[in-house]
Amino acid sequence: MIKISKAVFQDTGKSALIIEAPYHPDFPAGARRLGGSWSALRRHWTFDARDEIDIRALLIEVYGTDGSAGIPSVDVEVSLDGLLIGDELWMLGRQLVSCRSGFVRLGDGVRILIGELYSGSRRDPHLTWQENTTLLVRDVPTSLLDKLPDKLRPHVRIHDGLPSSQPRTEIPEAFRKALGEGDL
Repeated sequence: MIKISKAVFQDTGKSALIIEAPYHPDFPAGARRLGGSWSALRRHWTFDARDEIDIRALLIEVYGTDGSAGIPSVDVEVSLDGLLIGDELWMLGRQLVSCRSGFVRLGDGVRILIGELYSGSRRDPHLTWQENTTLLVRDVPTSLLDKLPDKLRPHVRIHDGLPSSQPRTEIPEAFRKALGEGDL
């Protein structure tokens, strides 16, 4: 998902950080504040290596991870019932689903767990769904669950591992303990 590499420019001798990350609408403004420049040709951001701590903090703020190994993550379910989406849904550090040119596109690490999504038409692209449609979002950094706005919390729960045909009741005890939630 996110890759950080270091480079030294031969003409100036300056060290740089190269960041490869999927598009997120919150990242470019923060990257520019840190002096980052986007290369459309190479599809990466370049930063002064001396700003590495701030760059990693921005990545964690937006994506929930800076690409380092060992960041705790979980799979979560997102219920679409009651959400106002339009033609795309961004949450949990990524685009979950979008509707373009009359087609539904799921984001990386996202699949439909229950229900169905519909795209509207090419002239009027908008997402609609069957009642109880739920997305499964893989590898969500647990830090992003803590930052979830209150209005979205009722729509998100930790995936219990049950097949999609099984009814959902509550978060199993083992998952709550893994997140440090203990007895709720």
